[in-house]
Amino acid sequence: MTFTMRSKEEAHDYRYFPEPDLVPIMIEDASIEIAKQSLPELPEKKRERLIEQYTLAAYDANILVQDPDLAAFFEQCSKYYKDTKKICNWINGALMKELNARKAGLLEINLKPEDFAALISKVDEGTLSNLAGKDVLTFMIDTGHSVDTIIEEKGLAQVSDDSTLEKLVRELIDEHQDIAEQIRSGKESAIGFLIGQAMRKTQGKANPKKIGELIKKALV
Repeated sequence: MTFTMRSKEEAHDYRYFPEPDLVPIMIEDASIEIAKQSLPELPEKKRERLIEQYTLAAYDANILVQDPDLAAFFEQCSKYYKDTKKICNWINGALMKELNARKAGLLEINLKPEDFAALISKVDEGTLSNLAGKDVLTFMIDTGHSVDTIIEEKGLAQVSDDSTLEKLVRELIDEHQDIAEQIRSGKESAIGFLIGQAMRKTQGKANPKKIGELIKKALV
């Protein structure tokens, strides 16, 4: 921003004099308008548009406009996955962590918007746990493989089958009768212990939400 600090009565007070080798330059309004049109979308305008078009919080929009590549990546991801808030959460969290660890910019890593959106979808639908999803992101960047390929190769698919989880819950109740009694007596916070044991037994592959629901169904 520019503004007047002080003024003199006359220009000659500054001992100004014409420079004979510099001719006056007049720029037409049309030329100025052409220059304006050639500019890319400026940060403030982009911020306003992101908030309006994608119903983003100001915090998320501010982070995106700091990096044009990141903002473009976000908009491309939104074509494949509609929950823009979750896209921002993954960009601001797991993806930024990967970029910082690698000391790299977005264009320097091997990650396509459609693959990133597919990863978020897999976590959202319960195929992957949130923790496993972050591991898959690392493998995706390292190898360039698709989400489905990595899930199959690494055996990271989350166990959500009711019959398998019901059997697991029965085993946990039998093994931890004291915890089960605490839950029956109203201490629902103890459910977290059994969920933790389920995750340990399945090496993190059990769906914790479903495990919790099944434990409540059996004991509460």
